[in-house]
Amino acid sequence: MTPVGTTFEHACFISYKRPPKKAGENHFYMEFVETFRERLEFYLNTSIRSYVDTQADPGFSYPTEISRELCKSVCMIAIMVPEYPDSNWCRAEYEAMEKLEQLRIKGERRLIIPIALRRTASEWNAVLKRKPVDFSRVSVPRTQLNNIKHSQKIQEIADQIIKLVAEVKDPCEDCVNFQFSVGIEELSDQPTFTDPNPFS
Repeated sequence: MTPVGTTFEHACFISYKRPPKKAGENHFYMEFVETFRERLEFYLNTSIRSYVDTQADPGFSYPTEISRELCKSVCMIAIMVPEYPDSNWCRAEYEAMEKLEQLRIKGERRLIIPIALRRTASEWNAVLKRKPVDFSRVSVPRTQLNNIKHSQKIQEIADQIIKLVAEVKDPCEDCVNFQFSVGIEELSDQPTFTDPNPFS
């Protein structure tokens, strides 16, 4: 349960690369984020829950509110897809949580939990120097995230978050004034976002 006196409002912040509007509402990336969060919430036995920016109120101010919600989160889940490192938004969220990690747990690398959605966990580990949880073979989230193997992985992530919620006592930051900066969103390689079958 939430430590007494904490100012955290979220157990974890889910960071992901949003597909462009032209990709449509049912894009694979969004389906994965929504389904993963539903499954995570099932196992997350804490009084504070996960946060994803689809919960944001209409008309809220980016990046001020996103910065604040990230600061109020104990940890972060980063959904790693090829476009993630090229996104200024995603990079800013990731680097902000790295900064908070330095303050909250003396630089131990435990507050960012990477999820390898595209490319394998070993490929992402080489880039991030953090061992991701491998979901790279998921192609139909709504059915595959419910199977035993993937449910077990999600439960292990939830258990990790539950321990962090109990352990991390103080956000060590003024969340009202905490803000990360975001440059112009540019991708070095324009993604197609079609992704019908990435393994064919």
